[in-house]
Amino acid sequence: MAALNNQFWKFKRVALMSTKGGVGKTTDSLHICYQLKKKHGLTFQYVDADAQESGTNHCKGRANLVADCKGETESDRERPIPVEVKKLVNRLFKEQGPYVIPNVIKKSGFKAYFAEARNFYDGFVTDTQGADSKIGREVMISSDILIIPVNPSGMVVTELKKLIAVIMDARGLNPDLRVFVVFNRVVSSAKKIAREHIEFVNEMIDNYLQAEHNTNKEMENIHVCETVITERQEIYNNVDVGLNAFELSKGKSLDAEMQFDTLLDEIEYLYEMNNVSRGVA
Repeated sequence: MAALNNQFWKFKRVALMSTKGGVGKTTDSLHICYQLKKKHGLTFQYVDADAQESGTNHCKGRANLVADCKGETESDRERPIPVEVKKLVNRLFKEQGPYVIPNVIKKSGFKAYFAEARNFYDGFVTDTQGADSKIGREVMISSDILIIPVNPSGMVVTELKKLIAVIMDARGLNPDLRVFVVFNRVVSSAKKIAREHIEFVNEMIDNYLQAEHNTNKEMENIHVCETVITERQEIYNNVDVGLNAFELSKGKSLDAEMQFDTLLDEIEYLYEMNNVSRGVA
């Protein structure tokens, strides 16, 4: 799916949210930033609103990655850099260091901050904590696009209904928010199951909206993406040291890069098609 408008993502405020932890929200946030840089040359700031701040740790680790792997420095890390990762880093960055996502830790004042920092970055990706919270709701009403990563399991899918209820509560303060549900951390062999969950979630959201709010997904700008993000443990397990999945899978697989590329295109397409249906220029 080709991108419709190279400037579509410019100045967008993107948020990732879930009422459950462990769904891959931080990993998705970081890789959306990396793909926006790679695909469109856009510098998005990673805004860390998550209490764990693991995305910030990734960025710090990346800033010192080359020097640490060469033995020139020894940064404080949660775990040592694996030997095979050191070898990969030395191969990838012989002449130039890695791109480091600009990042900031924020727990409040998002709308004002986005307005103040707009002249310094092309947009923002905010990573929220894995729970319904005051911080998450503030981010929601300050964003243009909300991405909800879910795993293909009955428990997580059920939790999704709770978040849709929160979104409907926030509609009065941010009626233009576009919502995209994305199945994430899907085992490659379970893609068929993920497709079944996509169908189920589409029906579940429509039934809930009709019963509780007399509306539907299309009217509320809520979409369930066809793109799924698969997970290979041997690749994503080393993202914490400072490499991204695109680099870790180099020479092995193009799945990670292709999936995030397709996801960005699908979100853009659905967003623009929704504008057309609403008669928005």
